Amino acid sequence: MTGRITKESWDLIFEGIMDVVDRNLADPDSLKAELEEYLTNEGIIEVMREDHMTTNEKENWIRKEIGFIPVESLDGIDFYYRAMHDYEFGLCDADDYAWLNTLFGYDIGIENASKIITWFYTERDTTVQEVVGAKEKDTLRNICELNGIMLDFSKFATEEPKCLQIFLRR
Repeated sequence: MTGRITKESWDLIFEGIMDVVDRNLADPDSLKAELEEYLTNEGIIEVMREDHMTTNEKENWIRKEIGFIPVESLDGIDFYYRAMHDYEFGLCDADDYAWLNTLFGYDIGIENASKIITWFYTERDTTVQEVVGAKEKDTLRNICELNGIMLDFSKFATEEPKCLQIFLRR
């Protein structure tokens, strides 16, 4: 298991735990040992540790990956860590994701951002930030329709943003 623990992954984790409990209900020591082994083997303990990393640990990870910290805010560090570590985005993709969120005025979600970013790489051989701004709302709407992406355009920027805004799903 890698990345963040979602509701779906919690459901799978719970199923696995219940299987272990059913097999070891009468013996608490065996139950504890087998649960610990299950959580370790499935990578659940490691993911839970990563979910509770300090900002300093996230900064160090980002610095190790790209050599610098691209933002100063705590939310920005969390955003870039999640995008780069949990979703395996490179710095450019993480910047494009942040730019799309800034234009839309909310977190559009990693899957939607990934589809839009991929479209620009594949169809235009460019990054989102190179060609998309507040004036390209209709272009983005068309790309979303072509790719089956349902987004709310009601908060879309009317003027060119001067900086990135960080939106986090909690």
